[in-house]
Amino acid sequence: MKRNAPNLFRSETSFFIHLDEKSSVTITFYAENGTKIRTILNQQELSEGRQEIRFSGNHLKQGVYQVKIIIENSSGTSTENRILQIN
Repeated sequence: MKRNAPNLFRSETSFFIHLDEKSSVTITFYAENGTKIRTILNQQELSEGRQEIRFSGNHLKQGVYQVKIIIENSSGTSTENRILQIN
């Protein structure tokens, strides 16, 4: 998984994920205190290869957020936590 670009953003950012096989992907946003804000993808089946998931942060306040990305496939489950700043 590559970092989202841009990380410090106001209106939109993209998450780039490379999948070795068809996978179920979940991306969830949390406030800095751990409160769940929004799920962007919820066990969405994505094809093998490079994926770009765009996200609009227009509805969110300025601040620091946590993003949890979960990828599930025949190899198992991988989880990545990221910090995202909205300006």
